[in-house]
Amino acid sequence: MKKVRAAVIGLLCVLCVAILTGCQTGTYKFSSMKASVGAISIEYKVGDDFLGTTITEDFCVIDMRHDGTVSYQISDNAKLDGTWSKSETVKNGYDLKFGNSSLAVVISGGKLTMEWNGMSLVLEK
Repeated sequence: MKKVRAAVIGLLCVLCVAILTGCQTGTYKFSSMKASVGAISIEYKVGDDFLGTTITEDFCVIDMRHDGTVSYQISDNAKLDGTWSKSETVKNGYDLKFGNSSLAVVISGGKLTMEWNGMSLVLEK
């Protein structure tokens, strides 16, 4: 009986870890982009025209996998492959690493947000 109990507890622990790890994993696709310079703000969403091209959800795609690997692709440009880890300093934050470069993102409510130099990019599952 003790072996059965230990096996059930072990299985429950593995399931809990898998559920907690799986919350942020998945494929995130472009939803919106906002750029601000001083008092001027420009926002683009799926379906908007950007430099003569209609923006689709495949404009920017990030795929975070359960094994800690990640791929990042913007439009039809080359895809970057790397790794991801939970941020130790930012709530709901994750660090994506691609070679010598890194990208900090926040994931909450099925949305992945990254910000830099007055720009904000939002991707959704």
